[in-house]
Amino acid sequence: MVMGGEDLEPEKQPGGEKRDQIIDAAVRVFAEKGFHAARIEEIAVEAGVGKGTVYEYFASKLELFQKMLLFVYHRYLGMFDDAVAHPGGTTSTLQKLVADHLGFWQAHYEMAQVLLSEQVPLSGNLREWMLKRREEILGRLIGILERGIRAGEVRPVNTHLAAQTILGTLVSMGSQMVLSHPNSNLDTNQMAEDITNILMKGLGS
Repeated sequence: MVMGGEDLEPEKQPGGEKRDQIIDAAVRVFAEKGFHAARIEEIAVEAGVGKGTVYEYFASKLELFQKMLLFVYHRYLGMFDDAVAHPGGTTSTLQKLVADHLGFWQAHYEMAQVLLSEQVPLSGNLREWMLKRREEILGRLIGILERGIRAGEVRPVNTHLAAQTILGTLVSMGSQMVLSHPNSNLDTNQMAEDITNILMKGLGS
C-alpha cells in the first residue's frame, strides 16, 4: 500500500534478511535508549553492520523508527488474523485471541517498551494507516460477536461498543504485562481464560 508516496508494506520492500536484522537491532536500541537518545551508530553496532549499511536501507533515524513500528505491527496483524480464523465458538475464539495477544507482547517486550516509554513520532501517512488497521481490527471483533449472537452464544448487544471494550481490554492487559516485566513467568493462557470468562459472563452474580 502506498499513501502519499510512502510504502507501508514492508514485506514488499527490498533488503530481506539484512533489513530485518537492522530493524531487530533498532528495536533493542530504541527500547534501551528511547527514540531521541538512540544513535544510528549504536543500531549499526547492535546489528553487526556498518553505519553506511543502515543508511542504504533507511534515510534517517525517524524513517528507521517508523519502519520498525510498521514491521512489528504487520506481525501483530498476522497473529490477530490467525486467531480470528480459529474454528471454534465465540468463547474459544476470544480466549485464543487474548492468549495470542498477551503472548505476542510478551515475546515483543522490547518493542512494547518503546511504545510505552515516550511519545512515538509518526508521520501523517503512518498514523492514518494505523488508524485504519485499528478499524479493521474492530471490524473483525464485531464479526466474532455477530456470529456469536446468531449462534446464541452471545446475547444481543451493541457489537461496536462491545468490540471497543474487548480491544481496550487487550491493550490495557498487554500494557500491564509489559510494565510488570521482568516477570516472564506469567501464565498467559490462564490470564486469557480469566479475561475471557469476565468478558463472556460479565460481573453480575
